[in-house]
Amino acid sequence: EQQLDEFNKNPQNSENQQAQKAAQEAQRAMKKAREDLNKQDSSGAEEEQKKAEEKLQEAEQALEEELNQYVQSQQEQMLVQVEENLKLMKQKQLEVNDDTVDLDLKVRQRGDWNRALKTQGKKLYRDQEEVKKAADETLEALKTGNYGGFTRNMELINKLLIQILGQVEGNEVGEGTQLDQGEVIEKLDRMLNAVEGERKRLAKKREQGDQGDQPPPGQGQPAPEPLVSKLAEMELIYEEQKALGEKIRNLGDSAEEYNRDNMPDYYRRLYERYSAEQSELKKAWDELRKGIPGYTED
Repeated sequence: EQQLDEFNKNPQNSENQQAQKAAQEAQRAMKKAREDLNKQDSSGAEEEQKKAEEKLQEAEQALEEELNQYVQSQQEQMLVQVEENLKLMKQKQLEVNDDTVDLDLKVRQRGDWNRALKTQGKKLYRDQEEVKKAADETLEALKTGNYGGFTRNMELINKLLIQILGQVEGNEVGEGTQLDQGEVIEKLDRMLNAVEGERKRLAKKREQGDQGDQPPPGQGQPAPEPLVSKLAEMELIYEEQKALGEKIRNLGDSAEEYNRDNMPDYYRRLYERYSAEQSELKKAWDELRKGIPGYTED
């Protein structure tokens, strides 16, 4: 009865009709159990008490389901925002990439930076900074959800954008910066693909719930929700690791003619960045694995 009183005192519970109906049935069963006890009908009272407990459990399950639906709705809305931000970032970054190539060509044709080219360089920096601001907003949005893998990957994109900003600010608009900018597009494409897939999965799950297509308990139930979302994130981290491995191999081939002492600064920076990124991806992978049921330390 104390549990039922606590349930009824919560004003939010009255907003869930299914939960409220179950609670009312539990209350009636409680009342009947008290009447049976007064009549010294212990078996009848016990049966009504059991019925009341079952109805109260139904009410609590209805509330839990409503909470889960709310959380999933919030996650879906967050992913919609993230997807829109990523598309905007890609569009802006493609424009910046074209402007970088154009500026680099003009600088090489002239042989130095005159006032007009420096002004163009400052505009390029501001435009690249706009991409970084959109990335910051995307990262903050991801932090409100339960997608640690997506968040970690967005942090890697942010780090690359910070590096590019430093290069553009230092009037480095040549091949190295252009390759880094191209890598931003590649990362955004992989991120977009993963986020869009997860957003569509949540939307489909919501639509199935609205249509009452959820299978009954024990009959072909889908994988637990946390596991499904973790797999979506792990797929992204795997794709990032695969792409990074390819870049490391290509860098090794390109740097074969150099030794440690005469290696160009750009190659050296790439080795350092790839090493740090590999470490971050490993951390993200390990964190995601820990969230999988049955996980054990290697």
